[in-house]
Amino acid sequence: MMLSKSDLKKKFGREEYEVEFFRKHGFVRKKCIVCGDSFWTLDPNRETCGDVECEGVYRFVESRKWNPSWDLHSTIRKWSEFFRKKGHEVLDPYPVVARWRDDLEFTIASIVAFQPWVTEGIVDPPANPLVIPQPCLRFGGDFSDIDNIGKTGRHLTSFTMGGQHAFNSDEKWVYWKNEYVSYNFEFMTKLLGVKPEELTYKEDVWIGGGNFGPSLETFSHGLEIVNGVFMQYSYRNGHMIPLKLKVLDVGWGLERISWFMQRTPTIYEATFGPVFEWLIEQVGLSYDKNLLVEYARLSGALDISSRENFIRSRKRIAEKLGLSLDELDARLNPIEAIYAILDHTKTIVFAVPDGALPSNVGGAYNLRVILRRAISLAEKFDFYIDWNELIDRQIDYFSKSFPRLLEGRDVVKDVWKVETERYRKTLEKGFAEFLRIIKKKKTKIIGYDVLKNIYLNYGLPPTSLSKLAEEKGIILDVPPNFFDLVKQEKMQQTLVEKEIKLEEKISEILHDHLEHEIPTRLLFYEDQYMKEFDARIRYIKGKYIILDQTAFYPRAGGQNSDTGILTLPNGEQIKIVNVVKIGRVVVHVAERDVNKSLIGFPVHGVIDWKRRMTLMRHHTATHIINSAARVVLGPHIWQVGAEKDVDKARLDISHYKNVTNEEIREIEALSNRIVMENRPVHIEVLDRTAAEKKYGFRIYQGGAVPEKNLRIVSIEGWDSEACGGTHLKSTGEIGLIKIVGTRRIHDGVVRLIFVAGENALNHVWHEENYLKSACSILRVEPQDLPKTVQRFFDEWKDQQNLIRKLGQVLIDNIEDIIKKDFIPEKYGGIFISRVDIPHELLLEALKKLQNRGIKGVLASTVYSKTIIVCNSDNPRLLETLNKLSEEYGGSCKRIRFGLMCTTNLDATTYIRKLKEYLKI
Repeated sequence: MMLSKSDLKKKFGREEYEVEFFRKHGFVRKKCIVCGDSFWTLDPNRETCGDVECEGVYRFVESRKWNPSWDLHSTIRKWSEFFRKKGHEVLDPYPVVARWRDDLEFTIASIVAFQPWVTEGIVDPPANPLVIPQPCLRFGGDFSDIDNIGKTGRHLTSFTMGGQHAFNSDEKWVYWKNEYVSYNFEFMTKLLGVKPEELTYKEDVWIGGGNFGPSLETFSHGLEIVNGVFMQYSYRNGHMIPLKLKVLDVGWGLERISWFMQRTPTIYEATFGPVFEWLIEQVGLSYDKNLLVEYARLSGALDISSRENFIRSRKRIAEKLGLSLDELDARLNPIEAIYAILDHTKTIVFAVPDGALPSNVGGAYNLRVILRRAISLAEKFDFYIDWNELIDRQIDYFSKSFPRLLEGRDVVKDVWKVETERYRKTLEKGFAEFLRIIKKKKTKIIGYDVLKNIYLNYGLPPTSLSKLAEEKGIILDVPPNFFDLVKQEKMQQTLVEKEIKLEEKISEILHDHLEHEIPTRLLFYEDQYMKEFDARIRYIKGKYIILDQTAFYPRAGGQNSDTGILTLPNGEQIKIVNVVKIGRVVVHVAERDVNKSLIGFPVHGVIDWKRRMTLMRHHTATHIINSAARVVLGPHIWQVGAEKDVDKARLDISHYKNVTNEEIREIEALSNRIVMENRPVHIEVLDRTAAEKKYGFRIYQGGAVPEKNLRIVSIEGWDSEACGGTHLKSTGEIGLIKIVGTRRIHDGVVRLIFVAGENALNHVWHEENYLKSACSILRVEPQDLPKTVQRFFDEWKDQQNLIRKLGQVLIDNIEDIIKKDFIPEKYGGIFISRVDIPHELLLEALKKLQNRGIKGVLASTVYSKTIIVCNSDNPRLLETLNKLSEEYGGSCKRIRFGLMCTTNLDATTYIRKLKEYLKI
């Protein structure tokens, strides 16, 4: 069990932190009188560690106009150039969606780009040492910042981490603690101009991924600017074990540096610069800048650990400023809303081009949260915002350092529009539910549980309810960490997860053998066109067979497994019905048990080649369609899931609205153009770093690949992906691609269903047969079919209207119509009558009779379907109706004032048999 952070702090002593640089320059180690942590300083009289929570104030904040020479873009350039001169290679940023990881959705820190393959020494780093200005997104769990935006002056949901990394091993030692502190000190004092005695280095510990190490946090004037982590230990059996690869993991807060150098009240003015100024002017917001500066200086002392602590600490700040808490909130809440709106729109601008779309599932739900929160904050404070212009200005400004944002301009604006429309549709329902709860609870305070349920069921954050609550005199008791407390609903289990369960089941059965098994030779990678092969049986247990080599492809990457025949040494043939890969071993699942005595003997395998060829066509077509969808729909398109089966295939893509028929035709046409051009399909195996450098991160269309080396499948000049499937040698072998359907799986994901090759041709033939049959029935030519169908449909609607009018006449005269069908009193004094009117009108007729106290049975046959309704409570009659309906292929169910039944009989026959049953 991993030790806690406090336990590890006790284990790390002075020797872990006292680098030569400290000794040489006269730093002293002291203990903070507030938090009790140790820190290093050149000021022998200093008593606090430098953290704002201990200092109580940001001392660098001023009210003067900020210096644009240290805006975010200048900061990134100056920081990058400093380390370039120190021998570091400057890398381009990785995407904010961490598709190379299977345990994270978003890039939450610069080191994420190199985990676990580089950090565990499996592959070489792309450079060593390196720096990277990495955009990061943080929403939930340990990194929840949503509730803090605008309140503390420093929190962001998207920010740029300046990653400074060195990977040290016995073979190559780059640099470690002393050099890090030296670089750090030089940057802080020479570039930022911090006086040496104003710097503090606070001792801490960082834990991540089962590894840990000491860290030094750098503070000046109350602000933490950088955290240097020396990842060097793992923990096993109660002992700290030194790691073979020691990783320098340094995270510079580049927005914080910009804030620190510009001396703005909060990080938002420094980060958003001209966009902030424009938005303030557009909404016409006037605020007390002097009050903001004084509050901002003290805001670092806010305690956001609980609602009570937050209110208590904010109240203390208000008192220091000579205000009540209500007065402080009234004067600062509007500018804090502007901060949040800027942050939230920027995060959407960064997320969408990398394929992260607002949704109701997974981490993308956080994107929906902040988008709706931005809209609701604008409405709460009556801000009129031209959202398209705000998005344009965000992209124009931040693309100076991150040019890929330019690709997503139109898509981001369209996403915002679609999400706004969805949000509007939920407001009315959410408001109605909120009012119902208020009325039911008869309380003036609505707390977390109610707000959480409205949020989860209707997608409305508390800010959306604030105006309505104010009108009704209701107080919303919203925890400051509301969004962090709300738990997201679990996604339904996917097909891939079910397949993993099958593998786990087989793995458990074959555990003893698999533990020591050598890898199966994969012949399907050596020659994907191999139809037959010879092998030797290594292991048999029941129906599970392991061979020394195989051409049978196991299910992987959404491609279903091969099937076929194994011919045993005695000439007996056995069918292989499934194939799975567990670790590096391929397990063949036979249709029945196989004799163990055959272990060690040779066998001959024959692949079901028609099935394999269909699967290869579908898999290669998947790659083509995915890239075609990106060309047609936009750069946000990524593969979310895929399934390649024999009869058809599906591709799930990240998209925020339904795909139109015109877009489908464009995707289909472009895909078939690639097929007709007969482009070659190349396959190469590269280590991860080389593959990423050569092809970029689009290779991770199928998600994370848990291998040191990646098998890259490239359709020449069109698409390159890391993929383990079997593919054709050229696109022309596909023959034809036909998209046969689409549907939205959930918000943010659209499914394209398609067929390829012979299946596509068969589909076209079937569609032609349907067309010919319809034309034959209507006796028209194909080109006349649409207008003929429209004419028949219009006539049918007219007939429906006429039938309803005639039905209404019958209802108006229903009492006269059923007079002849009354049964004498001795049989219950009821009526049993046939009235052929539409079934929805039948209930209206029965209701009218019910209101007049008239009991009985109405039966109707319309469009060859018979419905019987009854408003009598006579037990014998009700029992008879039930029995009769069940006997003749129908059923009965209770309705508000009686019974409704169905049957395969026509109404007249049903009434006759009913009377026979009742002996009338």
